[in-house]
Amino acid sequence: MYGLPEFTLTDADAEAIAAILAKNHTLKKLDLGRNKITSEGTKKIAEALKNNSTLTYLSLADNEIGPEGAEKLAELIAINSTLENLILRNNKIASEGAKKIAEALKNNSTLTYLDLGDNEIGPEGAEKLAEFIAINSALLSLSLNDNKIGDKGAEWVANLIKKNKSLYMMSMEENQISDTGAKKIIDALSKNSTFTYFILDASKPFDNPIQERVSEITKRNGKIQSLLNKFRHVTPALLTQTGSNFDILPPELKLKILVELAKINEITP
Repeated sequence: MYGLPEFTLTDADAEAIAAILAKNHTLKKLDLGRNKITSEGTKKIAEALKNNSTLTYLSLADNEIGPEGAEKLAELIAINSTLENLILRNNKIASEGAKKIAEALKNNSTLTYLDLGDNEIGPEGAEKLAEFIAINSALLSLSLNDNKIGDKGAEWVANLIKKNKSLYMMSMEENQISDTGAKKIIDALSKNSTFTYFILDASKPFDNPIQERVSEITKRNGKIQSLLNKFRHVTPALLTQTGSNFDILPPELKLKILVELAKINEITP
């Protein structure tokens, strides 16, 4: 890993780093977090990485890239085929920047972890993220902590949860979501069997009925995923309890799976 966190790097430094990156063909991890890089420096770095085929981890957390910097990184995401982890926490990209990154995700099949926490993202940004992440099958973990998503944004996130079958970790603490928005998310989670980790509001972890209910669901899902793992040697395509390949299984195997699922969900098959 090449790391220069907390070095108070500026755009001039970012330009010098970009010149090195353009010639580097071995670097896998780059941490430029907690500096003073703005959209100008981000543009240089993104341009330098467009022809890179080795970098898997990039952190620009706690900089000043703003919506314009996010747009330049979105251009990179759309064409990059190796980046797996992108950390953009605390960069004031706002909904405008979130929209650009969301649109780029429709053409990306390698990014598995995305951190957009503390970025002043509102309901409009949440809507776009939900729209494109819903159809993305690569992303596994998403952080939207400390934004301004609100109840309207929570509704869009609920739609995402209903449609996406690959995400299994998500965190949404401190997002101005009331019980109304939380209930929509909980309802969506109850119909999803892939999330095994979801933080909605952990501000009161020992006395929080909302987070307690979320934890119950994700614990159930963990059991479901463990069960399905047992049968993947029979049908690798069986990824969810209602997967499209379920019907083609032999009747005796289907019954066995349904009985086990019934035990997990505490219902009668």
